[in-house]
Amino acid sequence: SVLMGLFGDYATDSFAYTNHMIDLTTIDGRDAILLDVVYKEPKLNNALADAIVAIDADTGDIIQTADGDDYFMWLDEVGTMSETQSDQIFKIQYRVITDSEAASSAEDVQQFHQNGLTRFTAADGTTVMAATHKTDAEAGLIK
Repeated sequence: SVLMGLFGDYATDSFAYTNHMIDLTTIDGRDAILLDVVYKEPKLNNALADAIVAIDADTGDIIQTADGDDYFMWLDEVGTMSETQSDQIFKIQYRVITDSEAASSAEDVQQFHQNGLTRFTAADGTTVMAATHKTDAEAGLIK
């Protein structure tokens, strides 16, 4: 599948799937679908984590991020694995979980788990991607 092709280096045990969040938007004049993808993250002891993939609605092709990546990974882009509070300012926090929790597919132990996703244009013309993160009780706005 497209997702396994994208997350082959990250998805262990052939594990990557779309979750309950999608957003329909326009990117560079193309109709696009933003997908929430859940995968096993090796840096998190294979705990489930979330990323975003943009798909061209007409062609099925992947739309790369502004940085030229095929997906946006919360951990790599705006996350932190630091447990120091001062390091977590303007970052999405990592939650320490046990090995048995990391092996679980339960939503409450997923890292960087988005629960809401949208993309909008602010009054000043800035395009913003916004997501809420369930367990962290926070919203992230990405320009």
